Amino acid sequence: MKKNKSQFYAKSIYSIDLAFYIKERVKYVIIDIDNTLDPYSSLSPSLKAHKLINKLMKIGLKVILISNNRLKKVSSYAKDLNVPYLASSHKRAGNKIKNYLEQNGIKVSDCLFIGDQVFTDLAYINRLGGKGVLVDPLSNEDHIVTKIFRPLDNYLRNKWKNEGRLGQKCPEREVV
Repeated sequence: MKKNKSQFYAKSIYSIDLAFYIKERVKYVIIDIDNTLDPYSSLSPSLKAHKLINKLMKIGLKVILISNNRLKKVSSYAKDLNVPYLASSHKRAGNKIKNYLEQNGIKVSDCLFIGDQVFTDLAYINRLGGKGVLVDPLSNEDHIVTKIFRPLDNYLRNKWKNEGRLGQKCPEREVV
């Protein structure tokens, strides 16, 4: 039997039951911003994002935001949520993320990574050997480079879903 491409899959970060995080025994939730928490064009966190982050912290999780986007956008977004962040993360390479975790004394095994892209988010999660959740993108708005890869991303998701390799479905319960 072929291996799953992601450990877990959810329609949206907002539909993952909070009990799932507790069951997975993670201390950190590392979350992509663009099209995972809010649409790509969002400059500041939505009320929904605020509520979710607050609920995650309320159950004892530490939240870190991660993005390939530029420092100005990411820092402003993260500061509004009062959470740490890593901007210009070069997810495809993964080294910057690995170094960030090591410098902050964070073990990959203590983390759950959540993102919407096969070629960036899923790639770095697998490269790190981490536990991840692949979610559907929140909108069709994408950075120009992402627009180029999104059709292939969608093709692979459909292929893996048909083969039963997209990942175990997360328990769902609208959290916000």
